[in-house]
Amino acid sequence: MYRKAREGRSQGGHVMNRTCRIVLRTVAGTSLVALGLAVACTSRRGVEPEPAGYNIYVGLRQWEGEEEINRLYAIDADSLTIVDSMPLSPTALGVSPDGEWLYVEEGPDEAYGPFSLSKVDLRSKEVVWAILPWFARVSQNVAILNGGSVLLGTVYDLCALAVISAADGAEVFRIDGLCRFGDALISSTKIPYIVKGEGAGLVGDSIVRAVDVVTGQASGKYVGELPDGRAFEWTYNASLHPDGHKVLVLGGAGVSESGFAVGDLETGETLLSHSLYTAYGEIAISADGTLAVVSDPGPPGMWNTPPTLDVFDLAGMCHLKRFDTGSGIFRFSFGQIRFLPDDRTVVIAPASAGRGEVGPLHIIDLQAMIVTDTIVLPHSYPETGDWPLIGALGVGPRP
Repeated sequence: MYRKAREGRSQGGHVMNRTCRIVLRTVAGTSLVALGLAVACTSRRGVEPEPAGYNIYVGLRQWEGEEEINRLYAIDADSLTIVDSMPLSPTALGVSPDGEWLYVEEGPDEAYGPFSLSKVDLRSKEVVWAILPWFARVSQNVAILNGGSVLLGTVYDLCALAVISAADGAEVFRIDGLCRFGDALISSTKIPYIVKGEGAGLVGDSIVRAVDVVTGQASGKYVGELPDGRAFEWTYNASLHPDGHKVLVLGGAGVSESGFAVGDLETGETLLSHSLYTAYGEIAISADGTLAVVSDPGPPGMWNTPPTLDVFDLAGMCHLKRFDTGSGIFRFSFGQIRFLPDDRTVVIAPASAGRGEVGPLHIIDLQAMIVTDTIVLPHSYPETGDWPLIGALGVGPRP
């Protein structure tokens, strides 16, 4: 499906509690329904759709002098060519399961907003509704749940989770006391959240639970563990497994020990633990729940420990491979990761890679464990001011 460009440099993981042979099945022929990305029999225009294709959406923020020039690009996932663009600057985005709507979060350079959240018709390019102010969250992925019917947002000043109707942007309800939540598949009705501890800071909380965004009911409890069995003292990010029972977390103990763990929300048991340089990256899970990819930005300013990308087998609960991203992928970036619909390929987007260059998108085949393609976005190099950077990444069916 994807043309091979060159192999990526790689090395083995430095600490792991279980390693497995790289024997992955290809998900060729799996239906879109099985992947949780079902497309209706007819589109909302009443026209029979063609066989589904997918776009990669990526936002590029750049400046010419003091003027900010931004574009959101749509890239055909088969040909890897740019097929469309819009004058948007998303800090996070999400695509509806039918590919008709784009949910775009835009905001200032500061970490926590306020931001705006808009629903955009991908055919007409018109804004259907917008919410301002909108308060963002740590993740760069707009949370879309319950089959695409609701969106989620954190109201930081009130420490509450806002459940938003995707149809009209109206707030359905709020769940108080829920300040930080993670990611889940569009088909899910549950989202993992990090329980706020007394007196704890932004990443000072360790307990992860799940909340149902339809009923508002919380369930389960898990605290991540390092490979030596010590519990996480803080949790940075969490993602719910498609089975709704397991949760994948990034966290650590103290300031120097970080890790990735998979746990059972019902029993609290740790199923997999793996050490990382730092735990301030992203987690991506394949729709069939068999693979996970975790980005590790590496300690800031420490060039002897470059950013890495770790691949995990969630069926065998073991570490498969570590990509040493070195001077190519993720240089100066936390690394955004999105699975393509074949469940064996991921697209990786770094931020600005330094003066005079923008890090390209990378396509990685997780079965062959190689970088198969790179995509360089159109950009300019201003004489003064900040350099271009990638703001957000998403994957969805073509409209």
